[in-house]
Amino acid sequence: MASPSFSELHDSTLLELTLRWAEGEVVLSFQTGIADRESLALRACGVHKLCCPRQFPWGPSVSVNSIRETESRSLPALRELTVEMQSGDEIVVVAESFQIE
Repeated sequence: MASPSFSELHDSTLLELTLRWAEGEVVLSFQTGIADRESLALRACGVHKLCCPRQFPWGPSVSVNSIRETESRSLPALRELTVEMQSGDEIVVVAESFQIE
C-alpha cells in the first residue's frame, strides 16, 4: 500500500507528538479517516528545531487542517514541515527529512 500524502491527512486527529531528544527525532501520531490505515506516524529525522504552540487562536481542536513541506527559511539546507491545526496553531519542525509510516 502506498503511503498517504500530506493532503490526505486533512481532518486527521493529532494524537501525540513525541520529541526523542537523543535521537534527534520528532514523531507525530495521527488517527486518520483513510481506509485500511486508521493510524499512522509522521517521522522527522535529524531535527534541528521544533515549535509547538497550543494557544487555540481559532478555538480548541485536535484536527489537522493542512500539512506542508518547504525549504527551511531559518536553515536553508534543511526542510520545514508545518502542521496547521484547525485550532489555528502551527506546529513547525525543521529537520533533514520527513517520512509517513
